[in-house]
Amino acid sequence: MLVSALIFGYFGFLGTGGSWTTPDGTIVPAWLMLDLTLKATAICFAVSAGLYMAAPLLANMAYCLVSMGSALMFILVAILDWIDPDHAAAAGPVLLLIFAAWNGYGAISSLQSLLNRSS
Repeated sequence: MLVSALIFGYFGFLGTGGSWTTPDGTIVPAWLMLDLTLKATAICFAVSAGLYMAAPLLANMAYCLVSMGSALMFILVAILDWIDPDHAAAAGPVLLLIFAAWNGYGAISSLQSLLNRSS
């Protein structure tokens, strides 16, 4: 959780630059969505890591939900990148889909682990 928080925090707060607009002032939805997804996910992962000491089951469930939410947002941003390649939010939609698959796999494996633990 903490490693995920650090990775998302780096890209969300230091790596993206935080600009959501083109030079003429037009807001680019893909840029906005990617930036906010990275920042919100980093914060939620950090909270989950802190919560783990007090309530491990709740922290794992929160981490699982946030991972799945970020995977879905990465897929949505990848679709927007394919629709409007001139204002692509990432190096390419394929990279976003790889991150979506990674987060989705992590969420599903965490959920399976939680379900096996409670059985």
